[in-house]
Amino acid sequence: WERLQLNPSATSITELVDFLSYKELPITEDGFFIAYKGVDSDYWSVKGNTSTKVTQGIVNGSGQILNSIGSVIEVPRRAVDDNRANECSFGLHVGSLDYARSWASKVVVVKVDPADVVSVPKDCSCQKCRVSKYEVLYDFVGEITSSVVSDDGEDDIVDEETGDRE
Repeated sequence: WERLQLNPSATSITELVDFLSYKELPITEDGFFIAYKGVDSDYWSVKGNTSTKVTQGIVNGSGQILNSIGSVIEVPRRAVDDNRANECSFGLHVGSLDYARSWASKVVVVKVDPADVVSVPKDCSCQKCRVSKYEVLYDFVGEITSSVVSDDGEDDIVDEETGDRE
């Protein structure tokens, strides 16, 4: 809730609820959320936009972004379309597992600050989200089914004394 309140757009906050409610995407203990990103087998984004100004991350001549494990990818917030009526548009995209798998050869798990959410397009049943920043955590190996995960996106929050899930 605290991270969400740092988002400067009331509209973005409302739209984020639509996105997170699809299959209840997990929240990290530090208040971020986990999403998925479809990429090519070499970790480059499937599509590129040479007019997008990437302030953090590696970009090739076609405007594709390298989404290698551990990378933090960022663009200025104003470089992300905030109109949810625009289905395919500019900005960084993350999505549900179903969405990421639907068109990419590889899926990575990403961590997103709710403050960096700009819009949730209505197409695709609100399964994708445009953001200004995300961190690539690891290669997808299995769907995360817990509603709360550790800060590093792992489904391993267990009380060390009792062995019970916290």
